[in-house]
Amino acid sequence: MKNTVLLLAVLFFFLLATTVNAQVSVSCPSCYINNCQCSIANCAGGTAKIYTTADCSGIPKYQYSFTSSSFTWNPSQTGDYYSKVLCSDENVSACTAVTVSSVQTTTTQPATTTQGGGGGGSSSTTTTLIVDGTTTTQTTTISAIAKCTWTPPSPSVLGQCEAVVGWYYDAELKRCVALSGCEKPADMPFSTPDECKLACELAGVTTCDQECKNKWHDVGTCRSWGVVLEAKAGCEENETDIGETSDCYVSPGLMGVGRTCCCSGKRIITTTRYYLFVITGIVFVSAIAGAVIYLKKKVQPNKQEKEFEKLKERWK
Repeated sequence: MKNTVLLLAVLFFFLLATTVNAQVSVSCPSCYINNCQCSIANCAGGTAKIYTTADCSGIPKYQYSFTSSSFTWNPSQTGDYYSKVLCSDENVSACTAVTVSSVQTTTTQPATTTQGGGGGGSSSTTTTLIVDGTTTTQTTTISAIAKCTWTPPSPSVLGQCEAVVGWYYDAELKRCVALSGCEKPADMPFSTPDECKLACELAGVTTCDQECKNKWHDVGTCRSWGVVLEAKAGCEENETDIGETSDCYVSPGLMGVGRTCCCSGKRIITTTRYYLFVITGIVFVSAIAGAVIYLKKKVQPNKQEKEFEKLKERWK
């Protein structure tokens, strides 16, 4: 009887060990901004969810589907996150803490610009990645033209979040637009709308006052107004509207405001330019008059020359 009970107990524990699945776990040992590698144990596929709450409750901040024993996610901020995995066989992992460390990035703006669409020059981005006390530095040079012709990834890659992650120049719309999503692309060209506006829409354009003086006006004034029915819009009657300049424009995304550069005053003619113009005119007129007189004498001799020629013929 005792042998029978012992045999049944051994058989029960054997069946229990063979029917219970191994525990699902997730591990993200080294996570940094835009680069977090996570490995999953005892799960062939499913969904990984990243939370900001310690008990993995509420709406996940990030969510990824995976079909292997690992997945990669791109956190946009440092801090403590919490991961949980739901396998396709309905097994669930525990809520595991994940710490995202910083990546220090400094950007040097273009040193030179050239006129024309798309801007000119280039910008260099230096990224310093600190991993377990070891510092790795990488410098990437991006031309201004490449930044203004950047194409955004598809919404499926970015995710369906409403947060603005950056700005880019839309060649079809011919203006800077915001990019929304859950993740910020690593090669996002512009962080602010003003950076995009100055680099792509106003490339090669100087200040309002300078642009007006380049057009021989006395002074340039930036005029602003609210976009309402009773507001007075644009330049004054005695001013010339030349559009937006580097210091007089409406930031992309800003609504209800109008702004333009207005030039006033007569065209500038300095004393030096005036006398140079007068002297050049006198020389030009004198040259033309001299040439006409010379040609007239050569082609049509005067009356005295004709009489002298007749006398010479008689004396022969």
